[in-house]
Amino acid sequence: MHTNNLLDIQLETDTLIFNGSPSDSAGALLKGKVILRLKEATKLRSLTLNLKGRAKTTWTESYGTKAFANYAKRKLVDHSWILLEPKKEGYQFMAGEYTYMFEYVFSGSLPETIHIDSGKVEYKLQASAERSFLQRNLSTEKEIIIKRYTNCQSNESTDLVGIWEGKVRYEVHVPVKCFGLGESVPISINVASLVEQAHIKRVVCFLKESITNRIPEINKFNVDHNWLRLCSEKLTPTSHLETTLQLQIPNNSKSVHIDYRSELIRIRHILQVKIEVEKANLVDYVILDLPIYILPAAHDDFFQDLPSYSPQYLEHFALDEYENSPPPYPAQDTFTNSVRYNVQCSR
Repeated sequence: MHTNNLLDIQLETDTLIFNGSPSDSAGALLKGKVILRLKEATKLRSLTLNLKGRAKTTWTESYGTKAFANYAKRKLVDHSWILLEPKKEGYQFMAGEYTYMFEYVFSGSLPETIHIDSGKVEYKLQASAERSFLQRNLSTEKEIIIKRYTNCQSNESTDLVGIWEGKVRYEVHVPVKCFGLGESVPISINVASLVEQAHIKRVVCFLKESITNRIPEINKFNVDHNWLRLCSEKLTPTSHLETTLQLQIPNNSKSVHIDYRSELIRIRHILQVKIEVEKANLVDYVILDLPIYILPAAHDDFFQDLPSYSPQYLEHFALDEYENSPPPYPAQDTFTNSVRYNVQCSR
């Protein structure tokens, strides 16, 4: 894409795909060019390109009237290219366009890009051209987005079958565990009353997102839970419910994030089904938790236009090593108490 910027960074692709887990991914090759566009003769003293990868997590805790900030930072990548060796007297350039090519191999162990309110992992390129005395220097930057696709056993289903407190028999089925942003989650629910006067009145489905921020040095962490209602359906009281619902995952990454795990940040998701049961004017709830994985894109989309990669580049470019083996996170409580009737789900 053409731009009028005097200094510009153009990449072969703005998004790099890591295929596989941090321990087995081959990484990805970044290819691009720095373009210098001069409308008149100009003298430059130097031209550099820097690649930086940074991770940060932060949250605030309140104790009485005082608030304390907790934070941790990590340096993931630091690499520089000297495109024009520094020279005090400078280099004379005639008007025109000048191009400088560059390449870099990202280690597959690096964490992928994430931006949340309580932290981030990001990678940026910054180009700087130092001009002669009394002239403003030129600079520009561009973010590189890294996404990861791992085989998360997407062909495996999740099934919950059981009896809740001797009153309700339930069966819940989700055909796969992995879904992309914007996809629908088909969930089959079968609930039958085992006692007289017990009726199913409502089905509510939530997406529970848990974000854990951690400071490994002091073994301190903070967990935030976000609840997104996907479906709420009020029923005519019935002793038997059999239905299949299509639950839509938002496409907006601000509403829901991908599943994520790095040293400082972890994000995971639970699909929760809440069945309202009434007996003798007393209301109780069957709560079912089903873990799912949310990916940056649908399974098929991830394998379109994957960037080419050759291990031979490892011989020519230094890799910044990153240890991605976070300490264990506290286990979450999950309910495994299980609920065919066709209903149209409304939010």
